[in-house]
Amino acid sequence: MITTIFGWLPFNVVVPLILIVFFIYNRKIFKMVDYGLLATFLFFFVATNNLANIHMVQTLVSSLFDTPAHVLFGSFALSQIISNVPSTILISTFTDHAHELFLGTNIGGLGTMIASMANLIGFRVYRQIEPDSSSTFLKLFMVLNFVMAAVLLVSFGL
Repeated sequence: MITTIFGWLPFNVVVPLILIVFFIYNRKIFKMVDYGLLATFLFFFVATNNLANIHMVQTLVSSLFDTPAHVLFGSFALSQIISNVPSTILISTFTDHAHELFLGTNIGGLGTMIASMANLIGFRVYRQIEPDSSSTFLKLFMVLNFVMAAVLLVSFGL
């Protein structure tokens, strides 16, 4: 993967090689993959890419994310619906306010369970270990996340 990050080898060559190596040395790892979560993440990227290519969405996003404050608060809000990484990809094409986009989508990882894939992964693990208290945990998680997000938005938004 490092060779791809530095641009030495293309992604479409490296990923199949990694999968082949895993298949040869540790086939059991493929049984451990949460394919539903992986499909969800892939869906977010496909949906975001498709949305970004619709002219009406391009016009809407360009007009909504036109000021630093709109980018900060708008990227936070969009992260709550389609997750923070796809939000970053969608909005980055239409704004020059990189600092606010960075803050908004990173703070946007707080909030709903969908806001960050890390939230979904963590909750899935928690639910496997503590299935009886997952509902209570989810409520507390969301309250604490939104409180912390509000503190950060006020801190960076002023």
